[in-house]
Amino acid sequence: EVPGTFALDEQRTIAAELVEVAHGEDPVALARAHSAKMGRSAALLDASACGIAAPAGRLWLDVPHPGDVLCPLGMHGQSKKLSDLLGEADVPTAERAAATIVRTGPTGSVVWVAGIRADERAKVTPASKLLVELRIIENG
Repeated sequence: EVPGTFALDEQRTIAAELVEVAHGEDPVALARAHSAKMGRSAALLDASACGIAAPAGRLWLDVPHPGDVLCPLGMHGQSKKLSDLLGEADVPTAERAAATIVRTGPTGSVVWVAGIRADERAKVTPASKLLVELRIIENG
């Protein structure tokens, strides 16, 4: 549920919150500042592109499936297989099948490979009014 939290394992939790863009605020500048502050442990995405409307919504956590693709943020719409993305991110082969993937629905498109990369199609734009913040919280 968004907003909400979900325990990935004993060490990590994913938190999801909605962020309204204040009138006159630049959502793209907000997203850039968020990225600079949080790094890859969090993503700020356009809520409507993720299928979420105020006051709440739902995203699905999953693992990679054969053939899954992502349009990595910054690659201007070019798609990449998740298996290739995980390899380039130096995720050990034995851990790739358990990578956390955030989707728009049970069989929906991938919007974030947790801790690695967001999808270009869910990026914050100047027209974004409602954002969803996803972040990994280290427990303990």
